[in-house]
Amino acid sequence: MAKAQSDDLDGLAADDAAQRKRHDSSADSSIMGAISSKTCCVCGVDVHGRMRYKDSSGRYWCPSCNEKDQMSRQPAACPDCNAAMTRADLVEFKGTAVCPQCWEKRRASSRREEARIRAIEEEVREQEERKRRLKMIAMGFVVLIVIWLAAMSVFWLLARK
Repeated sequence: MAKAQSDDLDGLAADDAAQRKRHDSSADSSIMGAISSKTCCVCGVDVHGRMRYKDSSGRYWCPSCNEKDQMSRQPAACPDCNAAMTRADLVEFKGTAVCPQCWEKRRASSRREEARIRAIEEEVREQEERKRRLKMIAMGFVVLIVIWLAAMSVFWLLARK
């Protein structure tokens, strides 16, 4: 009986080892056969099989996002006040990258300029409206004069007869 038990245990151990070996090999092949997701951590573009960069955290970057990141870390100066800062700290205003303080100044100046232009446009509209009214009044006087002359000529013709 001890021999039967030992044969059973040997058989179980052999079955267990075979199952474990099968399990390990299938797990290894599934890991090797799996395609990992390689997408840019910034824009989400699939970079599998393409040129890519990998940071220290293991995230992938596409070349354009990597270049933008590198450019943002480069030192720059505000064109208005020459303040030194990184490109990432500059704020774009109508195609020009300036510091936040100069951006606020440019925005306020732009608003004043837009208000000035609106005031000029309004003045031009009012002048055109005034000219239109004067033309209408002049045409009205011309029509009244023509009617008065017609009435006078009719009255003169009737008076002659």
